[in-house]
Amino acid sequence: MVQLPSYTSKYHLLLIDDHPIVLAGIRNILEVCPEIGEIYAADSAAKALELLKSHDISICMVDIELPDMSGFELIEQIRLLYPDMRIIIETMHSEVWIVRRMVKADVDAVILKQSDPENLQEAIYSVLSGRKYFCPHFRKCLRKLPPEMPQVLSKREQEVLKCISEGLKSNEIATKLYISVNTVEFHRKQIMLKLEAKNASDMLIKAIKSGVLEI
Repeated sequence: MVQLPSYTSKYHLLLIDDHPIVLAGIRNILEVCPEIGEIYAADSAAKALELLKSHDISICMVDIELPDMSGFELIEQIRLLYPDMRIIIETMHSEVWIVRRMVKADVDAVILKQSDPENLQEAIYSVLSGRKYFCPHFRKCLRKLPPEMPQVLSKREQEVLKCISEGLKSNEIATKLYISVNTVEFHRKQIMLKLEAKNASDMLIKAIKSGVLEI
Protein backbone atom coordinates (compact mmCIF):
# COMPACT_ATOMS: atom_id res chain seq x y z
CA MET A 1 0.00 0.00 0.00
CA VAL A 2 1.36 3.42 -0.96
CA GLN A 3 1.73 5.87 1.89
CA LEU A 4 2.42 9.53 1.31
CA PRO A 5 5.84 10.34 2.81
CA SER A 6 6.24 13.32 5.09
CA TYR A 7 7.89 16.45 3.76
CA THR A 8 11.20 15.33 5.28
CA SER A 9 11.07 11.98 3.46
CA LYS A 10 12.25 11.08 0.01
CA TYR A 11 9.83 9.92 -2.68
CA HIS A 12 10.92 6.68 -4.32
CA LEU A 13 10.36 6.39 -8.07
CA LEU A 14 9.86 3.43 -10.41
CA LEU A 15 10.77 3.84 -14.09
CA ILE A 16 9.06 1.31 -16.38
CA ASP A 17 10.52 1.21 -19.88
CA ASP A 18 12.21 -1.51 -21.92
CA HIS A 19 14.78 0.83 -23.50
CA PRO A 20 18.00 1.00 -21.39
CA ILE A 21 19.07 4.30 -22.96
CA VAL A 22 15.75 5.92 -22.06
CA LEU A 23 15.96 4.59 -18.50
CA ALA A 24 19.50 5.91 -18.11
CA GLY A 25 18.57 9.31 -19.51
CA ILE A 26 15.53 9.75 -17.24
CA ARG A 27 17.53 8.58 -14.23
CA ASN A 28 20.23 11.18 -14.91
CA ILE A 29 17.65 13.94 -15.16
CA LEU A 30 15.69 13.02 -12.04
CA GLU A 31 18.37 11.89 -9.62
CA VAL A 32 19.34 15.54 -9.04
CA CYS A 33 15.86 16.33 -7.72
CA PRO A 34 16.16 16.67 -3.94
CA GLU A 35 12.68 15.19 -3.41
CA ILE A 36 13.57 11.92 -5.16
CA GLY A 37 15.09 9.09 -3.15
CA GLU A 38 15.71 5.70 -4.75
CA ILE A 39 15.08 5.32 -8.46
CA TYR A 40 14.16 1.77 -9.43
CA ALA A 41 13.88 0.50 -13.01
CA ALA A 42 11.84 -2.23 -14.66
CA ASP A 43 11.98 -3.32 -18.30
CA SER A 44 8.66 -5.19 -18.16
CA ALA A 45 5.27 -5.03 -16.48
CA ALA A 46 5.95 -8.23 -14.55
CA LYS A 47 9.17 -6.85 -13.08
CA ALA A 48 7.43 -3.57 -12.26
CA LEU A 49 4.73 -5.36 -10.27
CA GLU A 50 7.40 -7.32 -8.38
CA LEU A 51 9.25 -4.13 -7.46
CA LEU A 52 6.03 -2.46 -6.32
CA LYS A 53 5.41 -5.36 -3.92
CA SER A 54 8.85 -5.20 -2.37
CA HIS A 55 9.57 -1.46 -2.22
CA ASP A 56 7.85 1.64 -0.86
CA ILE A 57 7.35 3.44 -4.19
CA SER A 58 5.34 6.66 -4.52
CA ILE A 59 5.63 7.48 -8.24
CA CYS A 60 5.52 5.26 -11.33
CA MET A 61 6.68 6.54 -14.71
CA VAL A 62 5.27 4.19 -17.35
CA ASP A 63 5.94 3.74 -21.05
CA ILE A 64 2.79 2.54 -22.83
CA GLU A 65 4.77 0.07 -24.96
CA LEU A 66 6.10 -2.83 -22.91
CA PRO A 67 7.14 -6.32 -24.04
CA ASP A 68 4.72 -8.33 -21.90
CA MET A 69 1.71 -6.05 -21.41
CA SER A 70 0.26 -2.79 -22.64
CA GLY A 71 1.26 0.13 -20.47
CA PHE A 72 -2.43 1.00 -20.21
CA GLU A 73 -3.20 -2.44 -18.80
CA LEU A 74 -0.37 -2.07 -16.32
CA ILE A 75 -1.70 1.33 -15.24
CA GLU A 76 -5.10 -0.26 -14.57
CA GLN A 77 -3.46 -2.92 -12.40
CA ILE A 78 -1.40 -0.38 -10.49
CA ARG A 79 -4.49 1.77 -9.88
CA LEU A 80 -6.32 -1.29 -8.56
CA LEU A 81 -3.50 -2.43 -6.28
CA TYR A 82 -2.14 0.99 -5.24
CA PRO A 83 -4.92 3.61 -5.48
CA ASP A 84 -2.71 6.43 -4.14
CA MET A 85 0.14 5.85 -6.60
CA ARG A 86 1.13 8.86 -8.70
CA ILE A 87 1.37 7.70 -12.30
CA ILE A 88 3.20 9.50 -15.09
CA ILE A 89 3.02 8.32 -18.70
CA GLU A 90 6.14 8.85 -20.79
CA THR A 91 5.83 7.96 -24.45
CA MET A 92 6.86 8.88 -27.98
CA HIS A 93 3.32 8.37 -29.31
CA SER A 94 1.00 11.26 -30.15
CA GLU A 95 -1.50 9.57 -32.47
CA VAL A 96 -5.13 10.62 -32.03
CA TRP A 97 -6.30 7.31 -30.59
CA ILE A 98 -3.33 7.13 -28.21
CA VAL A 99 -3.85 10.71 -27.02
CA ARG A 100 -7.52 9.98 -26.33
CA ARG A 101 -6.62 6.84 -24.41
CA MET A 102 -4.03 8.67 -22.31
CA VAL A 103 -6.64 11.26 -21.35
CA LYS A 104 -9.12 8.53 -20.42
CA ALA A 105 -6.47 6.72 -18.37
CA ASP A 106 -6.74 9.62 -15.88
CA VAL A 107 -3.04 9.58 -14.97
CA ASP A 108 -1.31 12.30 -13.00
CA ALA A 109 0.99 13.47 -15.78
CA VAL A 110 1.91 12.87 -19.42
CA ILE A 111 5.37 13.47 -20.85
CA LEU A 112 6.20 12.96 -24.52
CA LYS A 113 9.75 11.74 -25.07
CA GLN A 114 10.66 14.74 -27.22
CA SER A 115 10.11 16.97 -24.18
CA ASP A 116 12.88 19.04 -22.62
CA PRO A 117 14.59 17.62 -19.49
CA GLU A 118 13.08 20.33 -17.28
CA ASN A 119 9.60 19.11 -18.25
CA LEU A 120 10.35 15.83 -16.48
CA GLN A 121 11.29 17.69 -13.33
CA GLU A 122 8.19 19.88 -13.62
CA ALA A 123 6.05 16.76 -13.88
CA ILE A 124 7.57 15.35 -10.70
CA TYR A 125 7.06 18.58 -8.74
CA SER A 126 3.48 18.87 -10.00
CA VAL A 127 2.34 15.36 -9.07
CA LEU A 128 4.02 15.62 -5.67
CA SER A 129 1.99 18.80 -5.12
CA GLY A 130 -1.21 17.01 -6.09
CA ARG A 131 -1.52 18.73 -9.47
CA LYS A 132 -1.80 17.16 -12.90
CA TYR A 133 0.85 17.94 -15.48
CA PHE A 134 0.79 17.75 -19.28
CA CYS A 135 4.01 18.65 -21.08
CA PRO A 136 3.83 21.44 -23.72
CA HIS A 137 3.99 18.93 -26.59
CA PHE A 138 1.06 16.96 -25.17
CA ARG A 139 -0.97 20.12 -24.56
CA LYS A 140 -0.39 20.99 -28.22
CA CYS A 141 -1.70 17.55 -29.20
CA LEU A 142 -4.80 18.13 -27.08
CA ARG A 143 -5.49 21.46 -28.78
CA LYS A 144 -5.29 19.78 -32.19
CA LEU A 145 -7.44 16.84 -31.15
CA PRO A 146 -10.53 16.63 -33.38
CA PRO A 147 -13.92 16.38 -31.66
CA GLU A 148 -14.59 12.83 -30.60
CA MET A 149 -17.23 11.19 -32.71
CA PRO A 150 -20.16 9.59 -30.94
CA GLN A 151 -19.99 5.81 -30.82
CA VAL A 152 -21.84 5.48 -34.10
CA LEU A 153 -20.45 2.11 -35.17
CA SER A 154 -21.86 -1.10 -33.80
CA LYS A 155 -19.53 -3.76 -32.40
CA ARG A 156 -19.81 -5.78 -35.61
CA GLU A 157 -19.13 -2.71 -37.75
CA GLN A 158 -16.02 -2.01 -35.69
CA GLU A 159 -14.87 -5.59 -36.27
CA VAL A 160 -15.43 -5.28 -40.03
CA LEU A 161 -13.64 -1.93 -40.10
CA LYS A 162 -10.66 -3.43 -38.28
CA CYS A 163 -10.50 -6.27 -40.79
CA ILE A 164 -10.66 -3.82 -43.70
CA SER A 165 -7.78 -1.84 -42.18
CA GLU A 166 -5.76 -5.08 -42.08
CA GLY A 167 -6.22 -5.45 -45.84
CA LEU A 168 -8.63 -8.38 -45.73
CA LYS A 169 -11.01 -8.92 -48.64
CA SER A 170 -14.74 -9.38 -48.13
CA ASN A 171 -14.59 -13.17 -48.40
CA GLU A 172 -11.70 -13.28 -45.91
CA ILE A 173 -13.61 -11.05 -43.49
CA ALA A 174 -16.66 -13.28 -43.85
CA THR A 175 -14.60 -16.36 -42.99
CA LYS A 176 -12.88 -14.68 -40.03
CA LEU A 177 -16.11 -13.30 -38.51
CA TYR A 178 -18.31 -16.28 -39.45
CA ILE A 179 -20.74 -14.17 -41.46
CA SER A 180 -21.77 -14.09 -45.11
CA VAL A 181 -20.07 -11.97 -47.77
CA ASN A 182 -23.37 -10.10 -48.26
CA THR A 183 -23.39 -9.23 -44.56
CA VAL A 184 -19.81 -7.94 -44.82
CA GLU A 185 -20.80 -5.73 -47.76
CA PHE A 186 -23.83 -4.45 -45.87
CA HIS A 187 -21.65 -3.47 -42.89
CA ARG A 188 -19.10 -1.88 -45.21
CA LYS A 189 -21.79 0.36 -46.73
CA GLN A 190 -23.14 1.26 -43.28
CA ILE A 191 -19.68 2.23 -42.08
CA MET A 192 -19.12 4.47 -45.11
CA LEU A 193 -22.48 6.13 -44.60
CA LYS A 194 -21.88 6.77 -40.90
CA LEU A 195 -18.40 8.16 -41.50
CA GLU A 196 -19.58 10.09 -44.56
CA ALA A 197 -16.76 8.53 -46.57
CA LYS A 198 -16.45 8.79 -50.35
CA ASN A 199 -14.54 5.54 -50.79
CA ALA A 200 -12.63 2.87 -48.86
CA SER A 201 -9.48 4.99 -48.48
CA ASP A 202 -11.47 7.98 -47.26
CA MET A 203 -13.29 5.70 -44.82
CA LEU A 204 -10.04 4.50 -43.25
CA ILE A 205 -8.55 7.99 -43.10
CA LYS A 206 -11.64 9.42 -41.38
CA ALA A 207 -11.83 6.47 -39.00
CA ILE A 208 -8.19 6.95 -37.96
CA LYS A 209 -8.35 10.74 -37.66
CA SER A 210 -11.49 10.58 -35.54
CA GLY A 211 -10.08 7.90 -33.26
CA VAL A 212 -12.72 5.35 -34.27
CA LEU A 213 -9.99 3.06 -35.61
CA GLU A 214 -6.82 2.29 -33.69
CA ILE A 215 -3.85 1.01 -35.64
